[in-house]
Amino acid sequence: MGSTQQPMPTCTKEGFCFIMQVLHVHRNKLKKLPDSLGKLGRLQTLDASGNALKDLPWSSLGGLPRLRALDLSGNPKLRRLGRDLARARGLERLSVDAGAMQHPDKGVCQGGTEAIMRFLCKGEEVFCFVLREALKSGYKDPLLASGSNCTNFFY
Repeated sequence: MGSTQQPMPTCTKEGFCFIMQVLHVHRNKLKKLPDSLGKLGRLQTLDASGNALKDLPWSSLGGLPRLRALDLSGNPKLRRLGRDLARARGLERLSVDAGAMQHPDKGVCQGGTEAIMRFLCKGEEVFCFVLREALKSGYKDPLLASGSNCTNFFY
């Protein structure tokens, strides 16, 4: 049987790659991920679980328009999620070790992806794009009502 070749990533001269949709870098003892992750314009799934990550290129991750699933579990040194992650508007599934987290805290993290994203965007109008569609459809969020102007920002 012949092997099927996968197409090489198509990258622009600026370095933006448009083919890669899934990236598994789990269990590699990685201490950091490159800022260039933000150039993977079609990335939908990133599994960086089981590494030694302490921090991430949050602005690069937040700038991935198609990111749907992000697994950061099994990184015992990862204690904080950056606010820029809230810009990843399509994120549907975020996995972290709730017990190890300090920001957001364990209680927020146990609430799942939606609770984490609400926490990250609270008080930051520029990040509230995450909830734009929900707000337009009449969704009322007590966290936003208590201090953010997100509803005014969209209308």
